[in-house]
Amino acid sequence: MRLGNKVDTDVNRKVYLAETATYNFAVNISIGMSNALLIRLLSYGVSELGLLTFVRILAYGVSQVPAALLVEHYRHRRKMLWNLFGAINRLGPSLLIFSLILPKEYSLSFALTISFLSQFAGGVAGVAATHVLADIIPVEESPYFFSKVNQLNYVSISLAFITSFATFALIPDYLVSYQLLYAISFTVGLVSTLFLVRIKDPKGFVNHGRSMTRLYDDLEVVKFIFTDKRLRRYLLVISLFNFSVNIPAPFWDYIVMVVIGGNELIVVLKNVVSLAVKSVGMFFWKREIVKFGLRKVTVVGMASTAVVPILYKDFATTTSLLGIEAVSGYVWAPLDLSIFLYNAYLPPKEVRPAYLSLLGLTINSVSSLASMMGTIIAVSTGDVGSVLLASSVLRGVTASIAYATLPEVEEKSTGVRK
Repeated sequence: MRLGNKVDTDVNRKVYLAETATYNFAVNISIGMSNALLIRLLSYGVSELGLLTFVRILAYGVSQVPAALLVEHYRHRRKMLWNLFGAINRLGPSLLIFSLILPKEYSLSFALTISFLSQFAGGVAGVAATHVLADIIPVEESPYFFSKVNQLNYVSISLAFITSFATFALIPDYLVSYQLLYAISFTVGLVSTLFLVRIKDPKGFVNHGRSMTRLYDDLEVVKFIFTDKRLRRYLLVISLFNFSVNIPAPFWDYIVMVVIGGNELIVVLKNVVSLAVKSVGMFFWKREIVKFGLRKVTVVGMASTAVVPILYKDFATTTSLLGIEAVSGYVWAPLDLSIFLYNAYLPPKEVRPAYLSLLGLTINSVSSLASMMGTIIAVSTGDVGSVLLASSVLRGVTASIAYATLPEVEEKSTGVRK
């Protein structure tokens, strides 16, 4: 590598670290507090929250095919795609605050539109970003660099939670608190966008002519994915698991603020506790993956998460909630790590981009359907407890299926170091 290119790469890495930190801070305020905002100030209930969650997840899912096509056919413009859609993704959610000044009959339509556009843009930006970053960070350095990125993101998310907690603790007027938080989110989002624009597409990696991908080649890749037993089984298991997890997805903040009578401080605190325990749990579960293998730890993680909805259903109070979230953070830690390793190392590199796009499309499609099913159950029964029970049972069933069918990834290929 020439000295000039190495300098450009080093600058890109530093700017990307600043970009990802500010991005996570901004969206973990604007998106992280969105349901609480709508419950508190617009009195949204089960049906509205369910519809919003359905739209958010579906938007990301349906973005995967156009995202892959855009990046593939306009590789010479991939950084421009990241800039444009990345800006929409990080600034859009903070505009949700304007739903408060609209007539109530228009507020839901506005929230749905903002949510769809922001999440769709995030899907396109994610694919473009992956292509650019893969050329900035060599594969042999990626485990170390992205481990550093994850640690930085945990710190950034924690700071976002602390900022939210301090705002609600110091300002008793909820309207003023939310206005201040969303103004902070928009401002930091602008700063993050400036960092994003400063990231340069590395020289020498992009063919500046248009890609001439043939339909025949695309069909051959899809055929390979569906005829490969290991790839097909993982797609089935992870889709079923995401379906079971997302049945109660719209209702976690609703349970805290409406069912058990908590407030925004409890919402933020539970997120802080879950994140902190998950961060610590990562160190333990990393060793367990090395010791027992990726498949066994993934199955244990899936089965363990089945207890979380039951704890929320039968034991959640304003005092017990933090303990429940500690359990949740710990049992989710192995899955956050193992699912990343499966996605990165199970598919052959020749079909990895297509397989990851297919995963994104499938997972988000079934997740959106699950959230809508959960909403229908909650509305028809008048109780979110039945939704939590259904999620718990299906998580257990999925873990049993995973035990029987989930493929193993060779330890030497996982990138996990003893």
